[in-house]
Amino acid sequence: MATIAPESWPELKFKLHSSVQRLDFEWDYIEMWNALTADEPTELRATKEDSYPYLIWRENLSTHFRSMQIDEQTAFDALAQGGNFTEICESLANIINEEEVPMHAASLLKGWISQSLISSVY
Repeated sequence: MATIAPESWPELKFKLHSSVQRLDFEWDYIEMWNALTADEPTELRATKEDSYPYLIWRENLSTHFRSMQIDEQTAFDALAQGGNFTEICESLANIINEEEVPMHAASLLKGWISQSLISSVY
């Protein structure tokens, strides 16, 4: 990504790895999972909500999953729908300070790339 010319960034598009799924659940399954797999028994406080957004993917032979905050969910949804970098930034501009948008979008992309969620950039 660092080798891509700055003037090319607005039109950059990203392809998700074929294993990536973005799902919404009514229960906080990560809290449930942590309570069930803890060495010491822990009280389960998971509650039902309208929606808990999760990412699920495979990296090599391991399955990974995690919840997402609203800013990441918004940007990820724009990317998954085929949005370019400009469209990802526009989706974030509705929920965070406009001055922070490009750097925040780039930071999210860096994280997704390092987690092998993105398989190519074009």
